[in-house]
Amino acid sequence: SASQANLAALPDAIDGATLVAAVDALAGAEQVVVIGAMSSAPFADYLAYLASWFDGRWSVAGRNGTALGSSLTRLNARDAVVVISKAPYAKRSVIATRMAAECGATVIVLTDSHAFPAMACADHAFIQQIESPQFFSSYAATLVLIETIAGMLVARAGNDAIDEIERVMAQNRRLDEFAQLA
Repeated sequence: SASQANLAALPDAIDGATLVAAVDALAGAEQVVVIGAMSSAPFADYLAYLASWFDGRWSVAGRNGTALGSSLTRLNARDAVVVISKAPYAKRSVIATRMAAECGATVIVLTDSHAFPAMACADHAFIQQIESPQFFSSYAATLVLIETIAGMLVARAGNDAIDEIERVMAQNRRLDEFAQLA
């Protein structure tokens, strides 16, 4: 029921114009870097994974053999950064958000509160509820927001995105990535 409440609150928490502006920034960026640490790391990976199907400009900072510093060093005003961070906020995400803003990149923050320590650096911010009866925060609403952003990017790219997804599928088939069903 906590996850359902988090999901039910999402539409009222998201300003449509801000969402469109964030998607516009992502679509127009030269490169997009996604930052997420601790519990947010797999969600940063998932967002970049979704985008990789139709857009080769996305990477996850500080993951898969790259240092966080090298991911931030080349940022400039033509780039966008998506930061996913929930309380308790990972220090590296807070500092990386500030560094991305200093570089002039468009900063998009997905978080649980206006109390996120680098909120002042956000060009576009989205607050999602994270209530959970468990010891961990719920990412249900964040996951829906991530998939909404990815879906809007695919819709915006139109046939180019569909063509790219088909090329990726073809390569995956050549790599024999998928299990055969009996």
